[in-house]
Amino acid sequence: MTAHHAIIPTAVAKPDAKLTAAERGVYELVARRYLAQFHPSFEFHETKIEIRVGDELFRASGRETVVVGWRAVVEEPAEVPAADDRNGADEASLQPLPVLQDGESIRCDDVTIAEKRTTPPKRFTDSTLIEAMTGIARFVDDPKIKRLLRETDGIGTPATQAQIIEMLFDRRFIEKQGRQIRSTAVGRALIQTLPEIATRPDMTALWEAAMRRISEGQMPLGTFLGGVLDQLRQLVASGRAQRALAVPVASPTGASSPVAARPRRSRPSRTGRREDRRGR
Repeated sequence: MTAHHAIIPTAVAKPDAKLTAAERGVYELVARRYLAQFHPSFEFHETKIEIRVGDELFRASGRETVVVGWRAVVEEPAEVPAADDRNGADEASLQPLPVLQDGESIRCDDVTIAEKRTTPPKRFTDSTLIEAMTGIARFVDDPKIKRLLRETDGIGTPATQAQIIEMLFDRRFIEKQGRQIRSTAVGRALIQTLPEIATRPDMTALWEAAMRRISEGQMPLGTFLGGVLDQLRQLVASGRAQRALAVPVASPTGASSPVAARPRRSRPSRTGRREDRRGR
């Protein structure tokens, strides 16, 4: 057994009598998730229509389950939206729509206006952050990049995602407030400082596509490595061109101080080495 093995079934019978209620719940959850992979896909029909009433254009979407598939095993509602559609989905969008023909005229009998208040996205927790890393494609607008990311494990792998998050905590780019994970001033300053290509998941998708071409014999490894080195040189040159940067100071507790650090300047010393000094 290696670090990349997940769950391996054994011949041991289910030990109901030895499990507490909480332990039995965990056992059931793991067992159902394991069995779900052998069931058919969850299939549904999704319909989107546009209706013009006067000078206004209204849009409606509906969904109808065709094959329940693996959802029957994990006991999830058949109409739960897919991961890419959860943001902005409401109960009405999960109902099937009536059959209409393109260009068909319908009658508008009543109009109601529902006043609602928009809310910001919920902050990440440990579990939702890992889920977002795995389903990173839903945060990308470019259709090509989105398609490539859907074919990968997202950012990192199940074996490395926890390590990536731990590194962000250690470097005080993020911090815990209760169950919520929030960015620190240091982390936000880093994102603002880095070039856009280094803050988006696009690079992951492009590298995954390149490695697939290498495995299929369509691209030499040297070509890929040469492109990566050229890109890194450009990023380093871009960073050096920005010279001194003001970065917030993180306290030992992980909280970020609102006082910005003085920019660091580099100058040659008498020994010929370069010294970093605080700007005055």
